[in-house]
Order: sequence, then structure tokens, then C-alpha cells
Amino acid sequence: MIENETKRALVCGMLSDEDHGPMEATASQRRIRQEQLPLELDRTVIRSRIFSHGLDDKPARSVRQPRIQQDSKFLKYPQICWMWLRMHRSISAMIRSLMMSGLILGLASAEPLSFRAIAANLTSENKQSYSPDNGNHSNPEGAGARILKGLKPDIVMIQEFNTTIPKRQWVNETFGEEFCFISEDGMQIPNGIISRFPMLESGVWDDPVLTNREFVWAHLRLPGDKDLWVISVHLHSKGEASRATQAKALVGHVAQNIPKDAMVMIGGDLNMASTHEKGLQELSVIVNIPENPPTDQHGVNMTNANRNHPYDWVLTSVPLTKAEIPTIVAGQSFPHGLVFDSRTFTPLHAVPPILLGDSGVPNMQHMAVVRDFLIP
Repeated sequence: MIENETKRALVCGMLSDEDHGPMEATASQRRIRQEQLPLELDRTVIRSRIFSHGLDDKPARSVRQPRIQQDSKFLKYPQICWMWLRMHRSISAMIRSLMMSGLILGLASAEPLSFRAIAANLTSENKQSYSPDNGNHSNPEGAGARILKGLKPDIVMIQEFNTTIPKRQWVNETFGEEFCFISEDGMQIPNGIISRFPMLESGVWDDPVLTNREFVWAHLRLPGDKDLWVISVHLHSKGEASRATQAKALVGHVAQNIPKDAMVMIGGDLNMASTHEKGLQELSVIVNIPENPPTDQHGVNMTNANRNHPYDWVLTSVPLTKAEIPTIVAGQSFPHGLVFDSRTFTPLHAVPPILLGDSGVPNMQHMAVVRDFLIP
């Protein structure tokens, strides 16, 4: 019986483990023992350390523990009081850490966003399709995939989007599993959009001239809750008048479906014979037609295989045009964007896995057009 009482007294903090005396201690003796415990805690030195993202890895200066308030609950259960204090300090440190994390994330989310957009009609061979780069570079249809891999775009406005393997697999192998895409179904040479950024919505608008492809659009959500509207087009290759009709119809679709001051990008194979075509004038209602379009390293802005026509474009609305920055590829700066031709670009080893002849494989009729942007 005495042994059980002694254990209970130890748990309650009334006796030390050296006190083996009988439990018949007087009330005054018990009161003295109770009052001595806070005094012992009062002599305890507490060392604290802040673990807030390594901002201060040094132990704080030692401080004396404040005297515990004279409360019978604390006097009776000093262990509970001590645990409560430690828990309170831990919770406070956790709150400070969470606040600091939120501050850091807030600063990160406020950083400007840079991204790269490419217009790409890069099919080759007779199938007008894209194959993946097979590693040993023996398949000519993999040339388009190699060019896109080497240029590392965030957004691609792609034409003739046929693939020799399932499109999801081709996108995974060429860009990565994090990319999403949209492509027309049931069209001979479909348009499409491939994006690192999520698509809130996407669809197809009617092309009044052609029946083997339409206008493909996507509403992208950029980091920072910013919206970007992207449209992939492939205008008629025969007849300036037909291209003007298509351009006018596209302007109507944009005016009807996209907010007036939105960031808009139109890209693809416009098949323009010159920079003065009426179709470009029609498009100037909604996008800026640059006086200084992208060029290659030699200052040539023509984008077809023979490099004598401005077929391919990346066009932007005024808000997005203001965000354009020089395009940097292989450490070289192109102030207005780049027309990429593997046959003339140097040093080619700086943009693997692109090969020298990729822009000149059979039926490769277009060059990639690249522009970079920085969104505040």
C-alpha cells in the first residue's frame, strides 16, 4: 500500500525519487515540497532555436524561465504546466514558419513570367505527319520533333498535326507529360495547340474557305491568374483573296468570343506571299503586324523552304506585344524573334538534338518562327 502511494506521489510531483519516507507527511511538509518545485523550474535555463527556413541557425541567447503564476493547478501538476509551455512555444514557432512560407510564396508568385511561343508547320515526307525523334535520327519525319525539342517552346501553334503514333504519346516524347494539347478531329491536315500552361477551354471556329481544317483556339491560364488566348491557323495556299476572306472571318470570331483588351496570340502558316497582303491588313484590326518581324542569323525574315516568302507568323495583340523580349537561343539574342533554319544556324550543337539537315528534309516546306515574352 505504501509503495503504491509512493508511485502516485511521484507521478503528481509531490515526492522526489529519493524520498522513501512514509506517506504520513504533514500538510505543511507537502506545501513546502509543492512550493519548491516552481523554484526549481525557475532555475531552468531554456534554449530555443528558430527553424524558419534557415534564416537563423544560431541558438537564441539563454533566458531564465519566468516564474510560474501561483495557481493551484500548476502547483499540483508542474509537469503538465511544463508540457503546456513547450507545446505553446512549438505552436508559435510553427505559425511563424507558415507565415514566412506564405511570404516567400507570395514573392515567388509576383515574379514576372517568361515564355516562348512557336509557329510550327514542320511536317516532312509524303505523309504530312510528325514522328518522334527515334534516337538514332534515321527517320526524316522526326525532323520536326527534333527542331521543337531543341528550341524548347512553352506554347506551339502547330499545323498539319498528324502523327505516326498516338498524339498524346508524341506530345509526351517531344515536350513532356506536363504539356496539354488540342487537335482537330477528322480533318485531313488538322491544326492544333500544345501548351505547358493549362487550358481552361478550347475549341474550333469555322474557316469559311477550307474544309480540311478550321481555326483552333485555346484559352490558357498563366501563373498569377493571367489569361492568354491562342489561335492556330493555316490559311489557303492559293489566292490572296481567299486568305483575306479567312482573315476577316477570324477577326469576327475573335471580336465575338474574346474580351477586347485580352492578350491574344495568332500563329501558324498564313501562306502570305508578301508582307503587304490584304490578309495581314485585315488581321491588323486585332493583332499587331510587326514592322520588324523575326529573322534568322543573317537578317532574313522569309520562312518558306526556299526562304523567299513570309509564310509563317506569330502575331500578338497590343497588350502582349508590349511584353515581347529578345529571343535568346544558343546564347545569341534576336531582338524581334527568330526564324530557325537548321541549315544555316550556328552553333548547331548548342540546340540538341537538331541536325544540320532537319530544315531541309524532303517536303519540309516551312521554318519555325520563335518569339519570347515576359509578363509582369
